[in-house]
Amino acid sequence: MIATKYIRRHFIERAVRDFRTTGRVLEIGSGRRWRYMDGSITVNRDKSAGADLICDAENLTLANDCVGAVLCLEVMEHTTSPEALLSEIRRVLQPGGRLLLTVPFVFEIHDTRDYYRFTHMGLAHLLRDFSEVTIRPNGGVFCVLFHFIRLSLPGRILYPLLNNLGYALDCLFRQEHPRITLGYTVTAVK
Repeated sequence: MIATKYIRRHFIERAVRDFRTTGRVLEIGSGRRWRYMDGSITVNRDKSAGADLICDAENLTLANDCVGAVLCLEVMEHTTSPEALLSEIRRVLQPGGRLLLTVPFVFEIHDTRDYYRFTHMGLAHLLRDFSEVTIRPNGGVFCVLFHFIRLSLPGRILYPLLNNLGYALDCLFRQEHPRITLGYTVTAVK
C-alpha cells in the first residue's frame, strides 16, 4: 500500500531502497531532512538545509574520482545548467561509480527555481557520457491523473485512495514506455 502523500515520493523511496552503493556516497540537494544514506556527504546550496557542504552542485568543492555513488533526487529541474551538473557528478564519481537520479516530468511547479522537465530522450542525451544507463518511468496516465486530482480539496483528503488506485490501474494497464508519466528514475555508471 502506498501511504505517502505524494506518489512521486513512493517511486523515489523505492529507487533508493533498491540502489546498491559502494564506497563513499554523495547526496546532492540533501541535508539534515532528506539524508537517505547513513554516513553520506550531503550537498545543498541552501544553508538552512544543514548540509555537510554548502555549494552549487554545478561547481562541487570535491576532488576528482572521490565518491563511489551519487544520489541526485529531484534536483536537476532546479539547476539552470543540467549538463554542468551531470558533468560535475561524473567528475567526482570514481570509475565504475554509480548514479541514482530522479526527475519529475508531469508535475506542478514546486519552487521559485523550477526550470525544467525532462523526457526519456532528453535524459538519454544528457547521460550520453555514462554507461549502463537505465531510465524507468514513474507511473503512467492514471498516476498522473490522480496526482492532479489530489491537488483539489477533496483530493487532499482522499489521496491515499487516489495514489493506490492510480498505481494499481497503471500496473494493470502497464505500458513499457508511457507517453505521460510523473517522472523518471535513472541509474547510470561512470
